[in-house]
Amino acid sequence: MKKIIIFLALLSFISCQEEKVIPAHPTLDQPGTSNETSKESIGTSGLESDAEPTNMISAKGSYSLEEFEMNNAIDAKQPIVSDVANHVAGFFVAVDGDFNIDIEPITIDLAEYDLEIITKAIIHSIKIKIAKKDLNSEAKLNFIKELKVELVNTAFPEKRVMLIDLNDKNINNKHCKRKCIELDMSHINLVDYISDTQEITIIPSLSVKKSPKKDFAVDVKVDFEIGVQMPF
Repeated sequence: MKKIIIFLALLSFISCQEEKVIPAHPTLDQPGTSNETSKESIGTSGLESDAEPTNMISAKGSYSLEEFEMNNAIDAKQPIVSDVANHVAGFFVAVDGDFNIDIEPITIDLAEYDLEIITKAIIHSIKIKIAKKDLNSEAKLNFIKELKVELVNTAFPEKRVMLIDLNDKNINNKHCKRKCIELDMSHINLVDYISDTQEITIIPSLSVKKSPKKDFAVDVKVDFEIGVQMPF
């Protein structure tokens, strides 16, 4: 019964053409978020061999976080995707100092999800920009020298896979006056890196060129893809 309930919740999420929940004044318990999803593909007989199984539904979508700040309680629950993406967004508002930031590996607990029916969880891109309320300030996203995020291969812990590889040479944000950054992801299926203990581990490495001029919030948009296995 639990699997059926979770599956129906995921199916409802995937079937939504457009869903937006943007409170006028987001709180810690109810941050401003918006979600846009569209049905991407439904497996049917006669597809090519690399097509998805006939009992799997896959969808692409996006969600947004408005005025994301340190210690915000974020509840934009796209399974697995938001658990990883929201940690990445947090790196940009946590910077304070001109040095290499030593961040311990982050282990994310995914036990709340029924991982037997989630077959795909891919982050395609993360777009970060200075929040509207801070656009007229001196705040800029020009302090990042390098950001790398690796995934641990649970079968071979000594081997890692690069999820994000950002540096000051491939940052292209002149068009927005250094107030935005788009992270191109490696399009890795995060499900393949979930351990037997229902956890996923990311290893971030962050270097900054200088301290940000002031504290600021950011608006975040995450493009993702989710696939679920139908239980019948």
